[in-house]
Amino acid sequence: MHSMDDTLLQFLFEKESIAVVAGNTAPDDTLPASLSIALVATSLEKDVSLVAQQGIPHHLAFLRFDTIIPSSSFSLKKTSFTVSSHNHSIANAYYTQQNSELHILLTDTDNQVVPYTDITVSAPQNKRGIIAIGCTLQEIEKIRQENRLSQQELFILQQTEPSLSYCELITRILKKNGDLMTKDVATTLMTGIIITSDNFQNASTTPQSLFAAAYLTACGAEKEKIIRTLYTTRSFAFIQLWGVLLSRFHYNTKRKSGYTYLHRNEIEGGGIKHNEIPSLLNELRTTTPYARFVIIGIQTEKTLVCMGSVIEGSPSPLIRQLGVTMHGSSFSIPVRIRTSIQHEMSALEETISSLII
Repeated sequence: MHSMDDTLLQFLFEKESIAVVAGNTAPDDTLPASLSIALVATSLEKDVSLVAQQGIPHHLAFLRFDTIIPSSSFSLKKTSFTVSSHNHSIANAYYTQQNSELHILLTDTDNQVVPYTDITVSAPQNKRGIIAIGCTLQEIEKIRQENRLSQQELFILQQTEPSLSYCELITRILKKNGDLMTKDVATTLMTGIIITSDNFQNASTTPQSLFAAAYLTACGAEKEKIIRTLYTTRSFAFIQLWGVLLSRFHYNTKRKSGYTYLHRNEIEGGGIKHNEIPSLLNELRTTTPYARFVIIGIQTEKTLVCMGSVIEGSPSPLIRQLGVTMHGSSFSIPVRIRTSIQHEMSALEETISSLII
């Protein structure tokens, strides 16, 4: 299994059939990052599929997903192989498949069974591969089980630094081979960086963000088009839910923090997908620039999934004491509903406020 990001380019060059899987936790970062790698693989004339497990959010549909047909499941080309015999002329081959095992029976020109000791099986070695970008341990395990991958067939790209987004990380990797950075790839990566940094205004913006943006601009990234599309194109369902969120928004002036929430039926009947929720969080973060953090609670069947964004202050205590995983400045915490949603959100807002320094 590959773990160092420096080996990503080598992995891309070696494989012939590649599936790029975008993690679900931070789709505004992992989807553009995954699309950029899929576009690079296509330019290298690889057989490529992009796995967007929850589909493509409305606000990202302007990117070049039309060149890579997204899928909601994992798929790779089937591996081909050849069989031969040193001492027999093979006339017929019969096989049966049981689960992951393939049983082969060969007969020669005299209709005699060829002994397995005289059979040679050859297959292309490690020509298929899956690149998992920002996937959780559960998602990675699902990839392993569904594709029965060897260690050489799975590349797991994880953040090497908590403050570094996946789009920034891939920009750094592709910079080592400038020939792979096309205008479409640069625009795709710039989109992810602009969203996760709230157009370079929130706490996740670092010098690396600005260096990456400058490099991508030099490579032809269409920054003005990205901003125009992201901040002016909103679906009717998005606007409706945004109104609901604002009507329930509670802001604590003393703690400089706020929260709001959506009921399960509002999500299911509102015509908006779960992977568009981060965009609502980004909108809330933009609307409250003086807040230290904001949280949106999303009711599910059994729990309350609370998605938050740290605008000011260090999130390190959240990681240590609550065990949350940060994606740039964003995080997600599951909360059990014991009383009311508003009560749970208020309690969580108070807890986080006491931890962020």
